[in-house]
Amino acid sequence: MSASDISDPGDAPDHRARSKPRGLRGSLREPEKKLWWHLRNLPEREAKFQRQVSLGPYVAEFCCVPARLILELDDGGQHGLTEPSETDLLRTAELERHGFRVMRFTNREVITSIDAVLVRIRVALRPENRPRKPRPVVTAPVLLKGKRKA
Repeated sequence: MSASDISDPGDAPDHRARSKPRGLRGSLREPEKKLWWHLRNLPEREAKFQRQVSLGPYVAEFCCVPARLILELDDGGQHGLTEPSETDLLRTAELERHGFRVMRFTNREVITSIDAVLVRIRVALRPENRPRKPRPVVTAPVLLKGKRKA
């Protein structure tokens, strides 16, 4: 899911927000399949990732809730040089405000350098690299409160 697909969270009823991740789970691109295979095969003591996790108005491609770590894959454009869009940056800032760390990888990185990607993920999963601010007790599937229009 790209962040450009996200409309104002106050516009979407809750049932739509919950059903969208279900529809996305069946349609994985090749880089997502490859990364998901590796994430599923990480020892559970390291991390347990989920796909297409609803976080308030957002859907995270891959999320390890206990580590508060979100992984996103971007097309990377031609030659892998595209910067995240303004929408992606705003979405990332909002998720970080709620105590999540967002890591972005290009499809090309996953396809050509999966070992390097996994090293970066494992480093981020270390307890000393997790967010230090106190975390409120949250339960899935809704971890963030959507903003409502007044």
